[in-house]
Amino acid sequence: MSFISKTRCFDGTRKEVISALMQWKNDINARPMCLLSGSAGRGKSVVSKSIADSCTDDNTLAASFFFLRRAGKRSEFRRFVTTLAFQLTRVIPKVKHLVAQALREDPSIPSQTLADQLQKLIFGPLAALSAEEVSDRIFLIVVDALDECDEKETVKEFIGILTSVCSSQRLPLRWLFTSRSEEHIRQIFLNHSTTKAQTHAVELESFDAEEDIRLFLRDRFATIFEENRQLLDGVQQPWPSAEDLENLVGKSTGLFIFASTLANFVAKGKGPPDRRLKVVLQMDHDHGLDQLYEGILRNATEFVCFRQVLSTLTLAYEELSIDVLKSILPLDGQDVIYALMSIQSIIRIPSVNNEPIRIFHASLRDFLLNKNRSRDLSIDQSLTHGTFATNCLRILYEKWNGHDYPTDTAQQYAIKYWPRHLEDSHNVSGVSSELRTALRYFSSSQTIGPWAKILVDWNMADLMMRRIVKLNANYAGSDKEIAHILATILDPLYTLSLTEVSKIAGFRMVLEALMLAYEPPSVKYLSNILQLEVQDVHALEVIQSIIHVPSTDNEPIQLNKLNHALLRDFLVEKSRSGDLFFDPVLVHGSLAVGCLRALLRNLKWDPFFTDKQGQSGETSRMLQDTQDALKDPL
Repeated sequence: MSFISKTRCFDGTRKEVISALMQWKNDINARPMCLLSGSAGRGKSVVSKSIADSCTDDNTLAASFFFLRRAGKRSEFRRFVTTLAFQLTRVIPKVKHLVAQALREDPSIPSQTLADQLQKLIFGPLAALSAEEVSDRIFLIVVDALDECDEKETVKEFIGILTSVCSSQRLPLRWLFTSRSEEHIRQIFLNHSTTKAQTHAVELESFDAEEDIRLFLRDRFATIFEENRQLLDGVQQPWPSAEDLENLVGKSTGLFIFASTLANFVAKGKGPPDRRLKVVLQMDHDHGLDQLYEGILRNATEFVCFRQVLSTLTLAYEELSIDVLKSILPLDGQDVIYALMSIQSIIRIPSVNNEPIRIFHASLRDFLLNKNRSRDLSIDQSLTHGTFATNCLRILYEKWNGHDYPTDTAQQYAIKYWPRHLEDSHNVSGVSSELRTALRYFSSSQTIGPWAKILVDWNMADLMMRRIVKLNANYAGSDKEIAHILATILDPLYTLSLTEVSKIAGFRMVLEALMLAYEPPSVKYLSNILQLEVQDVHALEVIQSIIHVPSTDNEPIQLNKLNHALLRDFLVEKSRSGDLFFDPVLVHGSLAVGCLRALLRNLKWDPFFTDKQGQSGETSRMLQDTQDALKDPL
């Protein structure tokens, strides 16, 4: 999550922009936030890495976080605050004591709201520092690739909180954000007057990068020549010529990713380096990066499993190692490695099989997912996600016995992501026979229970329930079998969520009444008809992931309609719910009796049965519920 895997600027390049950013950071009167924006491939990440390195040298880098789309935890906000807080404690000793104290007093802070986490783990401890403890230093937090965070609304909330704190407190802290020039990022930072007033905006396009790219290419080609002296024997010097070098600089159009990729292609592609350079020089000036990617990929298409390997790497939700890739794809291991080697100019192949393979730049993914740009090389997202879901399910019922904790990374990936791949396949109108079979086998396998238990241990059960409920709704109208399978896959998640809490006094009575209610009742209403204390009804709060209990007792309890129907069907079918089963006939009868008793009590308070404020509205509701309950089969 920090900058360990990122490279810094090539020596002697980006001096102007780095100098401008360091000047902002060290200016005591500067705005506390800086947004460094630019299009893909401009070198935002390497600039921020260089800034971070400079601040590390003078001990003013407080923390850094690198977002990366489709990289699991690195694309999520969940651990953002705790990661920053941990790094802060290593740089500022007093902060370590304050953060540790806060966590001792309230261990639940990491699961609290974003505002509470920030206040208790970052802003509060920093505000408590004395001037002597800071020693007139201004610390920097670097947040790179903010646009690659999957949670746009959370990013918006975070910047709003940060703006509020920066407006009201003077902390010895600067925030450097980098992002593509995405509209939602611009709106967050520059369309809101308060945030804009706290933000120093820097556009990377405003700095001329031509000389930097020229310097980089000259050095890189000198290295390629030294490493390939025998192959380049007889090639006219200088190589490349001054004219060719200027041609390459022009093709780069300020994009460091183009310069870096073309150098990798010349160094690592098929054939002698001088021939590969000629291929690049012949590319259209206006479509350089796309043509470069296309040329690299077309040279690799001769490998049998090339498309499968590339599609899987591109659409995976975490970076995959060679070992995981071989487990997910039912392919020969050597074929997988050969396919990877054919595109090593655009991906980083690790030296050991259990380390992640990395796509060098997000612009490759953009190219492959845009059919207008990549044409026949584009990735079929629906097909790839469907195949991904199928292979993940196979891993679970064929390679995991369910008894042992899943230490295998491929099994861990399959546990977390098969529903998400199924959702993103968008194939509700036609599930492949392979995927249908995999869902059948998994839903009836011995591993489904342990799968649910692992999700609970990983605090992912709520998220998974929401996703599968949504999937069930998507398939309900077009594929009844898949919808039914998904409903049964929810069973162990419901069982684990409800088994312990069902032992709470009054909980089952309240849950059963809620399941059979004809419209959402309030806490007060349920308390009245069930003759329970209000706090007994509030026991439902322990399953907030399924049911939302409002803070006001007169407001209706909120229950997702889809989840309501699925949970009710689960609870009234004994073969599925076991000890959690309830007989709807008996419960309807009990509810009718409860409504009648409450009516008698209320009629004493409202003998004329008027429909005015107070008890009369509740009385009308009870009459209707009594009639409805009595209509159900008893």
